[in-house]
Amino acid sequence: MDQIFTLARILEGASEYAYAVYMCFVDLEKVYDPIPLDMLWEVLQEYGSGDSENPNCVGIEGVLEAYFQSLRTVQLYGPTNFAPVINKVANCAAEITDGSQYFVLLMITDGVISDMVQTKEAVVNAASLPMSIIIVGVGPAEFDAMEELDGDEVRVSSRGRLAERDIVQFVPFRDYIDRSGNQVLSMARLAKDVLAEIPDQLLSFMKSRSIEPRPAISSSPLPGLHRHI
Repeated sequence: MDQIFTLARILEGASEYAYAVYMCFVDLEKVYDPIPLDMLWEVLQEYGSGDSENPNCVGIEGVLEAYFQSLRTVQLYGPTNFAPVINKVANCAAEITDGSQYFVLLMITDGVISDMVQTKEAVVNAASLPMSIIIVGVGPAEFDAMEELDGDEVRVSSRGRLAERDIVQFVPFRDYIDRSGNQVLSMARLAKDVLAEIPDQLLSFMKSRSIEPRPAISSSPLPGLHRHI
């Protein structure tokens, strides 16, 4: 539940075009398996984010400072192309397929996908890798294409190839706006649904590669995490 409330706090207060949605990368190296920061930084640098001299963020204030700095250096524009970002993260995931790392790509968009054909191919290719894709649609746009990528009913296919497994979860942000003003509850529901398919997607990859769970490292409370419930 800690992770759910953390994500809820990141998205809390955001609404259609009225507030910024902050995306946060947290280094949990001392809590879970080490995150390949060099790969994460390579992805960020690819899209013009961050300070190459000092790539680390210290605390929430550091994350916010990096976010506002990126706003001054990154130009937002159309069309909405998903394939390049998916392929970039897939290239990182392809380097670590022994089960020690699992990648989750969060994409927040207010537009309709412009490169649907390429995106479907990217998803099919990525389905064999240790990664999942979460798409949050913000705004009034028609997100029918996103539902097609979320292969709950029909598995995504490209050029006659079916995706090895379902790795996409799409959630429309507008469905979670509580008009009564109970933002905490609505954001908690959003966070829950955003993360709902990740456990099964992770397990599906591990089982497909016959990767056994590692022994538990400790039964004591994890450092740096506080119980909310």
